[in-house]
Amino acid sequence: EKKQSAGNALEKCRQLLDDNAVARFLSTKGYKYVHIGSGNGEVQVDTADVDLNDEVDTNSFEDEAMGLTPLGEASSASKTSYDKHRMKLLGVFQNLNSVVDLPGPKFVYAHLLAPHPPFVFGPGGEPVYPKGPMSYADGSWLLNSLSREDYIKGYTDQLQYVNKRILEVIAFMKSHSKNPPIIIIQGDHGSRMNLDWDSVERTDVREVFSILNAYYVPENVRKHLYGTISPVNSFRILLTDLFHANLPKITDRSFYSSSSSPIDFVDISSQTGIQQH
Repeated sequence: EKKQSAGNALEKCRQLLDDNAVARFLSTKGYKYVHIGSGNGEVQVDTADVDLNDEVDTNSFEDEAMGLTPLGEASSASKTSYDKHRMKLLGVFQNLNSVVDLPGPKFVYAHLLAPHPPFVFGPGGEPVYPKGPMSYADGSWLLNSLSREDYIKGYTDQLQYVNKRILEVIAFMKSHSKNPPIIIIQGDHGSRMNLDWDSVERTDVREVFSILNAYYVPENVRKHLYGTISPVNSFRILLTDLFHANLPKITDRSFYSSSSSPIDFVDISSQTGIQQH
């Protein structure tokens, strides 16, 4: 019953990607919706005008459960799964460069499932093979099979490579776009090493909820950004300033939910240090 509840909640979230207000609004302005997938079915988009890197490989919620038990050395089959995941990540970078050549205005949504575990890249992009079966487990689940020292090394090594590739993509887009692009890079959570999937009291919410939220936008948009902005207001500001959409800002808040009760949300905004607006 708990798995069914979690699955229903995840599917409702996925449907929001299919019927998202940003793509719907921009389509009225002549924009195509371009989706660059990660291979994760929970964030798969079925309504985009253009799908790239879109083969779905896995459901991460079920794979994360693999982190509940100690894992041994990776088998040949597991190594193949890690190779496929690595190629999927590389495909996101490659397709981000290719969309520059698509004609006309476009809204591009790309999901890069990194530096999130599994840690399959070293700092220079060299292949890494984690122990055990392919899994997207993180937080307290991953720490069942990985030491904190190895978690830190795996995360930071992969992050170094991801940062390098993202900066290369940004430079390419800026130099090859006919018109200055608008680029928003948003993380959905922090490293989550200090996440307890079963207890908000045992979770370091500042570490878990601190995200990258970076903008390359026109000056009239930039002047309305603020240091504690959360993703809930990113496109409200952007669409209002560029297209007069008249979308007022809403309160920036953060919520925790456990793995056993994924739709029972606890407002932890006051604990994250985010100033509410």
